[in-house]
Amino acid sequence: MSVGYGTLSGVIEPPSQLVRHTARPLRRLTAGIIDTVVLALLTSIAAAFIPVSSSLPDDSSIENPWGSNPTVWALGAAQIIIGVLYLGLAHARWGQTIGKRVLKIKVVSLSTGQAPTLTRAMARALFFLGAPLVPVIGSYGRW
Repeated sequence: MSVGYGTLSGVIEPPSQLVRHTARPLRRLTAGIIDTVVLALLTSIAAAFIPVSSSLPDDSSIENPWGSNPTVWALGAAQIIIGVLYLGLAHARWGQTIGKRVLKIKVVSLSTGQAPTLTRAMARALFFLGAPLVPVIGSYGRW
């Protein structure tokens, strides 16, 4: 028996009332820029509490852009942790970050139409912040 795509369309396609409210790319980009500024401010506050080890030589290179300086690694870790907490908690609690609130964009679950659960919001935030690290992690064996 052959199954056509028509029988799967209800499973694959999101409900039509949610599709028509999808934010346009420029609005999403603008919200992302606002959230990047917010994260930069939060990270700079956290950076004030990270001790600077300027006595260590800068051994960064094109192959190893982060080098082995613990301050650089601590700042990178702080940025990821703060970002995951900011994005994850805001999406789970309100369905919006500050940038999304300014532009009246909301993150909702396709199945419920409500803000995502904390687990899904944290996973989403980790994916968005962790995806740019894939080239760095992938080239780790070449160092």
